[in-house]
Amino acid sequence: MVIVSLQETNQEAVRAAAIHNARFDLVELRVDTFKNGDPLAAVGDLKQPVILTLRTAAQGGELDITAAAYIARLREFLTAHKFAAVDLELQTVQTARRTDAQAVASLLSLVEELGIPIIWSHHEWQRTPSVDEIREFFRLLGQQTTPHGTPKLALMAHSPADTALLLECLREYTAKGRPAIGISMGDFGALSRIAAGAFGGVATFASCGSASAPGQLNLDRLAAISDALAAQGVDSAAAAALSVAEISALLARLAD
Repeated sequence: MVIVSLQETNQEAVRAAAIHNARFDLVELRVDTFKNGDPLAAVGDLKQPVILTLRTAAQGGELDITAAAYIARLREFLTAHKFAAVDLELQTVQTARRTDAQAVASLLSLVEELGIPIIWSHHEWQRTPSVDEIREFFRLLGQQTTPHGTPKLALMAHSPADTALLLECLREYTAKGRPAIGISMGDFGALSRIAAGAFGGVATFASCGSASAPGQLNLDRLAAISDALAAQGVDSAAAAALSVAEISALLARLAD
């Protein structure tokens, strides 16, 4: 499943891609990027389901607000438009719980009433933690998950080994049938964006126009690589039996 982030700077590119039946499944509406226009108007009549994301500055977004304001703003958007899912930052929600647990409980009740899934997210923009820390992040994100929710963990990779570590932890977490999204950001993280499905990941993010995170692959490039893998007879089921090194080698051969 491919998700494209719609921001104020790339909304025309996303809409044009949608009209031409581009190969993506969902749109992530990054409401924090809209400084002048109405983010809900940008969604317009898109056919793809829309995920609501308000990324705070503390988690790499463009809106520097308190945890309480974060909860309030999400509630405003959820009551104004029908979304297919909502991204909730674990760190920000935990902070809000300490100051106003009732407001958080009210937001979660609203999400449950709307019947939409939650993506419980956490981003580490400077590092890839140790294997024990990654496992703990997945555990904490999974604890929050509702029956219709999915953990999302994005880590900054500074080497191929960092990406391999994230992918193996993703495979370990999802081995018991638990859905999750795992992403290695930066130039060394491309493998996680191309082959996450082979390690149990349920979605990847691609750019259309401007990227929303370091190392995000262009939508057309991602589709071309997927086609090349399919031509080699490698689908997610076949790739699941391969190691990180074997998948890396396969992609390197395709790039030659």
